[in-house]
Amino acid sequence: MNTQVTVASTEEMVSPATVVASPPWAVWRANLAAWLNRCADQWDAAAAYEELSRLSDAQLEQRGLRRDTLASDLTS
Repeated sequence: MNTQVTVASTEEMVSPATVVASPPWAVWRANLAAWLNRCADQWDAAAAYEELSRLSDAQLEQRGLRRDTLASDLTS
């Protein structure tokens, strides 16, 4: 499975103090980092879904999952 490295926090992206005190490119960098982190999260969820969707209903139940809610369970 992929390892996620956090580049910037979401708080850094929306903090008014960060926006006022930093140069314009820093805000763009923080927004880009937050977007990349969301992409990595979605990529990991897709990989997990692909693996788990191959399991039988009984195996999913052992893990506390249901096939009809599997996608939403992995993305929330």
